[in-house]
Amino acid sequence: MKPALIMGLLKAYFQLGRDGWIIMKLFANNIRWSWIAFCVCGSAFLNASSVLSETVSTTDAEHAVAGWLSTGQSPLGAQMGTHVLRSESYQDDGGQVLFHVIYLEPSGFVLVSPDTRLEPILAFSEGDVFEMTDNNPLFSLVGKDLRARLSATTSSKTAAASTSLQPASVNKWERLLAQASPRAPKGIASVDDLRVASFVGSRWNQKTAWNGSANVACYNYYTPPYAEGTASNYYSGCVATAYAQVMRYFQYPTVGVGVGSYQIYIDGTPTTRTLRGGNGSGGPYNWTNMPLMPWTGLTAAERQDIGAVCYDAGLAAHMSYTAGSSSGYMPPSSLTNIFRFGNVVEGDGDNWGLMNMINANMDARLPTPLSVQRPGGGHLVLCDGYGYNLSTLYHHINMGWGGSYDAWYALPDIDAGPYHYVVLSTVTYNIYTNGRGEIVSGRVLSSNGLPLTNSLVRLTGAGTTNEMLSGANGIYAFTRLTPNADYTITVTNGALRFPQRLVHAGASVAYGNCGNRWGVDLPAVGSTGFVVAGQIERAGQIGVPGVAVCPDGLNCVTTDASGYYVFTVPESWSGTVMYARERYSLASGSRVYAGVSSNLFAENIAARFMIYVDTDAAGANDGSSWANAFTNLQEALTGVGPGTAILAAEGVYTPGSNRWTYFTLPSGVEVYGGFSGIETDLEQRNPALYKTILSGDIGVAGNPADNCYHVVQGADNALLDSLTVCGGYANGASSGQYGGGIYNAGSPNMLVSQCIVTGNYALMYGGGVYYGKVVNSLLAQNRADQYGGGAYRTFMENCLIYSNSALYGGGMFRSTNVNCTLVENSATFGGGAYEGRLINSIAVSNRAATSGPNYYSSDVSYSCAAPLAAGLGNLNADPRFIDSVHANYRLQISSPCIDTGQNAWVQSAQDLDGQPRIWTNRVDLGAYETIVYTLTATAGSHGALNPTGAVRVLAHSDQTFALTPAPYYHAADVVQAGISQGPFDVFVWTNVTADGTLSAVFAANLTTNTGAPQWWLAEYGLTNFEADAGADIDGDGILSGQEYAADTSPTSSDSCLRMEQIWLDGDSWLRWTGGLSVTQYLEWCDGLLDAWLVIATNTPPTAATNALNVPSAPSQGFYRIRTVR
Repeated sequence: MKPALIMGLLKAYFQLGRDGWIIMKLFANNIRWSWIAFCVCGSAFLNASSVLSETVSTTDAEHAVAGWLSTGQSPLGAQMGTHVLRSESYQDDGGQVLFHVIYLEPSGFVLVSPDTRLEPILAFSEGDVFEMTDNNPLFSLVGKDLRARLSATTSSKTAAASTSLQPASVNKWERLLAQASPRAPKGIASVDDLRVASFVGSRWNQKTAWNGSANVACYNYYTPPYAEGTASNYYSGCVATAYAQVMRYFQYPTVGVGVGSYQIYIDGTPTTRTLRGGNGSGGPYNWTNMPLMPWTGLTAAERQDIGAVCYDAGLAAHMSYTAGSSSGYMPPSSLTNIFRFGNVVEGDGDNWGLMNMINANMDARLPTPLSVQRPGGGHLVLCDGYGYNLSTLYHHINMGWGGSYDAWYALPDIDAGPYHYVVLSTVTYNIYTNGRGEIVSGRVLSSNGLPLTNSLVRLTGAGTTNEMLSGANGIYAFTRLTPNADYTITVTNGALRFPQRLVHAGASVAYGNCGNRWGVDLPAVGSTGFVVAGQIERAGQIGVPGVAVCPDGLNCVTTDASGYYVFTVPESWSGTVMYARERYSLASGSRVYAGVSSNLFAENIAARFMIYVDTDAAGANDGSSWANAFTNLQEALTGVGPGTAILAAEGVYTPGSNRWTYFTLPSGVEVYGGFSGIETDLEQRNPALYKTILSGDIGVAGNPADNCYHVVQGADNALLDSLTVCGGYANGASSGQYGGGIYNAGSPNMLVSQCIVTGNYALMYGGGVYYGKVVNSLLAQNRADQYGGGAYRTFMENCLIYSNSALYGGGMFRSTNVNCTLVENSATFGGGAYEGRLINSIAVSNRAATSGPNYYSSDVSYSCAAPLAAGLGNLNADPRFIDSVHANYRLQISSPCIDTGQNAWVQSAQDLDGQPRIWTNRVDLGAYETIVYTLTATAGSHGALNPTGAVRVLAHSDQTFALTPAPYYHAADVVQAGISQGPFDVFVWTNVTADGTLSAVFAANLTTNTGAPQWWLAEYGLTNFEADAGADIDGDGILSGQEYAADTSPTSSDSCLRMEQIWLDGDSWLRWTGGLSVTQYLEWCDGLLDAWLVIATNTPPTAATNALNVPSAPSQGFYRIRTVR
């Protein structure tokens, strides 16, 4: 084809849009296949062009579903129609499209998202009708989910909007649309990975059943308000139906439930009813008489048996029955106490361990009830299967409406990213008929990632060994495991080689952490070399997938969904392994190995997901870097999970415009301050220079009456580090009068570290801090009208609690203080502490108008306070602060509080200054450890050094040394720690941080003309030094300065060098006169123009006259004496 024809074709397509397919068919016979492929690619791109605008039209949704259907006729086993029949969209009250419903022919429907930034296929069902009312649990689920997803997508301002990179969802939209296009290349592989098929089996409803001619009572057989068996009785309710299906699945309990009485409500009126059991008198249920799919032809007995268990479940849930719907809540205690289940845990639906809750139970074939709230009520549904379709994770949801709304749903994977949103209200998991404990589950895989069945999996730990064979899709699941225990898992499958895997099962806590571990996959490895394996996790045992693990000279591997990696190395391999994933800070970015000689199975690494906040950032504001940092700290905190570190640059941050707004810390999230906005590591920050301030002053500046009630609300295992918290004004009602600065109700493990909490107020409790743990921090100038100006019921260590006030406990109320300093606080009762514990602490200079200036009704031990407390190790003495006038409450070296504490109470490794907490053998009292270094100072001869000897110096202080030379001498050098520093009269050793040595060196003052020392001239009374040294005072022809070198007297002409030769007994002797303080060399030459030869060397002589026998000396020639001094 000629280029002109190609351009004409493309032009026609651009003009005609989708109708361009007709033109392409007309030209197809004249175009080679390669050109068809070219045109199709262009067509697919254009088809997706409207999608790239983010908003998805109904037509786009239909095309996407057509593309999706072409990848497989039975996704995850669902019997779906093969063609699009019709479509409709649902809009919220504001006119925003929340989702599209695409109906299929002959049956089935698909729910499609309205935005290309979201997963295209939200859910799919074999059902025929999708009722858009709140009575439909699937409608409630998808409505709540899509509102949250769209809100999160908008607020997160994804980096894709500011870069050339497209979100994965956009790419998937494009490929689905291309898949739907005629002749389009298959851009998506037909991947259907069903992990656990729907296993509950029952398809129960909430009211009647069809007997072939009419609807008759079934699930509502015994519900009020009419006589039993009346078809118009009220709905049994989704809660009752869901748990009735759970019990039918287990066929449990196997014994009677008794006839206990429970309160229910009928049209709002409370009444009491008794359990029926299987026989009307509390006996065992007739499980085998309850069909799983009671759609038609049920006997009266079958309907009664199903109705009985639904009725009893409703009583246990304290159901509220009405004609339109019935609602209730089944607490775990009802399942364990009434229906005799061994274990039930209820967790938050927004917990970051959501997949551990749900998927581990799916692997173990344990149904999991999910609660979905909606305006005015909610729904309880059952999850009973999961799998992946086109790489998207779907869960099978039994809706409790006779199977008509059952669907595969793509729950948001809140464990996979930094942000999540609440879709499920609660998850009830680990439902056991007997026993208790956690679940560890995963798959056995070949080295190519294919599932392996019938592999022997052995789990050892907590004193037990469990074995099982991997089942369908390679899945194994160990249940009822001891919490908070370490386990080793091994696999045996013929000649295949599997590395052992180490895993820690946590402890499942109601509405807290989930102890299950899902996705603990066990891949086979090569048959040679040593194994290196480990886990990369965030806090809360959240695995980090997608981390590149790259050993030197070997292929990189990537962590799986649980954060696990494994590779093999040759014997004696040495090298470095690098770990990296964008936006993650790994505790060890690399690890060095030398001569690997064994398998290494626990090379674990802790990870943090990094989010950046800077008030001055002008980029995409998505938190991905300093340039693209959030400018609002509250936005950065929204939806983040454990293992997230938020780095906040210097500046002032406020939580919002409403007094009830505050910075809410999610569990396990760390917030760090003290950054300038360019750092790449936590260690590079400087909080003293770059102040990060969290302020509650949201209204008129300086007017506390309109400030936030709290500045920060904490959460368990959350951290505030290197921040200033100020301006909270808790003068509201209820909790609005507690914790002006930091409010930690129900969060005892919230940690405040290296922070300043100042200028906060509470009407009742805790002006500065209400509950929690505070270490290495300053609490100053906080106030409470009632209890605990500085802190209320708080554990504090290494804190300075200064100038706070309250009616009871100016510094703290009912708090524990370890190694704290309480000074200048005031109260009516207990200026420093009221009903608290003081350990290793100092409480002085506090004031109380009525009683207890330093402490009142408190437990005091190993502390310095007045009056002397009755506990162990206390003293009442002046602590000798360095400078209390200027609030320097560090201890002088002479303080009696040094080395007098109790080490057993010390938890922190550093004091308030960041110095080692225990410096000698015993901890000091107060917030500051007195670190003393010894400088050993010595003075050389001819001078003095002050101070000298062992000089004790406080850490980070300066020490001054004065050098005083003897007369006719000067200070020549100061040698500090072995390094010459040059001459000083006064030397200052600054910022002492270690023991050291210092020596002073003195030297004689010398005349400039001859180099004779002044002290020598002065011995002869010659004090006009320069003139006398250059003169021949005694007239012997030698200058006075030269006589110093010869060690002769400058004032006596007889004192000079003389030499004569004599012979005694045939030997030749030389004799000369000279001083005692010089070294003399006898030298000879044959002629005066010849070189001088050293005949002998004489050390300083012992007498004024010297003689030397020189039998080997030449008999004639010239001799001379050379002196050196």
